[in-house]
Order: sequence, then C-alpha cells, then structure tokens
Amino acid sequence: MKARKIFFEQQLEAIGQCGMKDGKRSRLAYTKEENMAFVRAWNLMHGAGMRISQDAFGNLYGILGPRGRKVMSGSHLDSVEDAGRFDGVAGVLAAIEAVRMVSESGAKLRRPLMAVAWRGEESVRFGKTYLGSGAAFGKCTEETLERMEVKDFEDEGRKTLRQAMRLCGADPSCLKAHLKPEWIHSYIELHVEQGRVLESEGKRIGIVTSIAGNRRFQLMLAGLGLHTGATRMMDRMGNEGAEGADASFAMAKIILWLREMANGLNTRHRVDALSDVRMACPMIIQNGGGMTTTMQDIAMRFDFRSVDRRLLELAKADFVRDAKEICRSEGISCECQDLAAEDPFELSGEMVDRIGDACTGMGVEARIMPSGAGHDAKVPARFGVKTGMIFVPSKGGISHNPLEDTDMDDLVLGTEVLAETMRRLAEEK
Repeated sequence: MKARKIFFEQQLEAIGQCGMKDGKRSRLAYTKEENMAFVRAWNLMHGAGMRISQDAFGNLYGILGPRGRKVMSGSHLDSVEDAGRFDGVAGVLAAIEAVRMVSESGAKLRRPLMAVAWRGEESVRFGKTYLGSGAAFGKCTEETLERMEVKDFEDEGRKTLRQAMRLCGADPSCLKAHLKPEWIHSYIELHVEQGRVLESEGKRIGIVTSIAGNRRFQLMLAGLGLHTGATRMMDRMGNEGAEGADASFAMAKIILWLREMANGLNTRHRVDALSDVRMACPMIIQNGGGMTTTMQDIAMRFDFRSVDRRLLELAKADFVRDAKEICRSEGISCECQDLAAEDPFELSGEMVDRIGDACTGMGVEARIMPSGAGHDAKVPARFGVKTGMIFVPSKGGISHNPLEDTDMDDLVLGTEVLAETMRRLAEEK
C-alpha cells in the first residue's frame, strides 16, 4: 500500500490557508477558521467514499468497511496562535489516507475503519485540552460549557464555550457521549513528534509508549508601580516582609531559577533525557504600568511536564515554595493559582507491539519513546480503548511555530505504517 505524497502536499497547503490572516495562521477551537478546516476534511472523507457523521460537539467521523467495532485513527484540526501546518492536521490527513489505502487494497476486513477529526485539542482559547475528544466520550459537563475564553486581565467581549459552540453550529445542549469504548476496537494517532529525538537519531518512525502529564499554574506577583526616574534604586528593592517593590527583579530571579532547578532535579533523580521533567514559563503578563512605571502586578504562567507523576508533583511543589521565598526576599507578595493538571498515561503495550510488528514487516526501524506533548490519544486510552501513537520527525524539533516542518517522505512513510497497522487490526479474528 502506497500513500500519495501529492495528497499531503496539496491538503496541508489547503488546510494551512484556513485561518491565515496578515501572514499568521490561527485556527482556535470553535471558530469560523476551525470550521473552514472541517469543511475541507468533510470533502476529503466524502471524496474517499466514506460514510460521514458529525456529533453534537462538531467532531467529524468517516467510516469505510463492514459494521462492527471500529479501528479508528485521527487527530485535531485546531491550532495555537501563529501556528505551523502540521500539528494535528498531519494526523487527520494520514487517517483519511490510511483508511482509503486499506479499503482500496482488497483487504478482507472484519472490522470497519474510521477516520476522525477532533475539535478543540489545544487549550489556547478556553484553557482546557481535548474538548472535542473528551466530549465524544462523555467528559463534557455544564461546568466545562461555562468556561470563559482566556483573556488576560480583562473580560470584555469574552464568550463561554457554550456560546462559541452554538456560533459554530454545534449543539452544547447534548452532553451525551457519542462514542462508547466497547464500540471501538483500537485507536491509533499519527502525529509529528514536536521534538528532536527522531531527527537527532536518524530515525523516521517513533512508537509512543506513554504521554506526559502536566501541571499548569500561575504565580501572581504584586509589587508597587514606581516612577522609573524619580525612584532611587535603593528604594525599589523592597524590604523583607514589606510590600512596595519593583516586581521585575523577583520575576527575573524566578525565571533564572526555573532552568537551574529543572536541571538540578533531573540530575538528582537520575532521569534520562526522554523522561526528564520539563519546566517552562511560556507567558508573562503585566497589568497596567508603562514605559515610565516599574512593573507592578505580574502573572507568570508555568507549564511543567513529565511522564513521572511523582517528579511532576515534586517539581511543582518545590518550585512554588522557592518562588514565594524569592518574592518575600524582594518585598513583594506572591500567590499561586492552579490552572490545569493532567497525570501521565501509559499507552497500550499491545499497540506498541502491533505498530512495531507492522514496522518490522515493512523493514522500517522504529524508535520506542514517550511523548512529552499531550495528544487526543490520551482520551480513548483513559476510557480503556487499546491506543497507540506513531510519530514522524519534526525538522529541528520545531512545533507550535510557523517554521514547523516535516519531510513529506517521512509523513508518507508514517501513513504507510499507520495503514499497515490498521489493516492488520481490521483483518484479525
């Protein structure tokens, strides 16, 4: 079975244009830009002769083959802001192509093949991941629907998830699960790696064993806005236990401590490079101030990741403790607010073996590895569905960035591995 390189070249470009404005690509969850990408996916499924359905949450399904428990593959079509072309989209296209390939191969299928495009995997707009896939398995609640758009220090014009869904034609009044685990035989998601492991080792295929968990939180630093010219340096350093300092000094110390602490923690616990605790401060937001006023109220948002739950908890607790001590010594207050928490999850060992068997049969050498990023695959896996993931290399390890790129030949190979794995799963007794 051969995947079509031109299919990926054309469709990555076409879907990549959905959400392009002023040279930047953004397809946030439940927006008209995401809708445009779903129209493209619907047309591709229709062109492949699939039986198409859409659930109340806007997830899109295409099926070929007999009735029965489904061998399923897919990913998401939404993006972060100023995104690349491959994240999520590559997996949706690979699923559609793989289902077509197996169906046209003459394989004697005992199970149907399903391609899926999930809504809202990214947390950018509503601060919560896996909105579509989670809802499909019954994880959407009234509380989730009332989540507000993430807007920093302001709420003017913000919408709830419920309102955004309605504007996109979805039906938030239906909280009933569309999918039941017993209806699904297995789920495989192809995704770009989003790191540099495969590229650095010269491997073209990765087989994922586990998906990292995260702890997301923000530190609210409260100092005092002071005149940048009139306030002497000795008067803006703050005294221990007294508020009234320039918050930027504490912020800088916390940032510097972030990397030092992460490296020290991984060294002390002898964590290998694939399983290390990864700590980042991707957002710093200042409230008020200006060019002539020192920093006053600062929100520092952190994202900690690891496949080791114990280390994840330890990293967060120790870091928050140390950050508060830094702030105390600088004379400003510091409070911690939890934003999100997900535990790591092991994927099916059987699926690791099945993907590995397909690679062996094709003469492809694969790298067994964990995933540092989160993926929709975690959702069916948590519901007991046999779940696996296939990685293809990311050039330079770049992702969530317009420079994101994957060699088309690697994407074609990954799709062929996906198709072969799905064929074997759909044919077996």
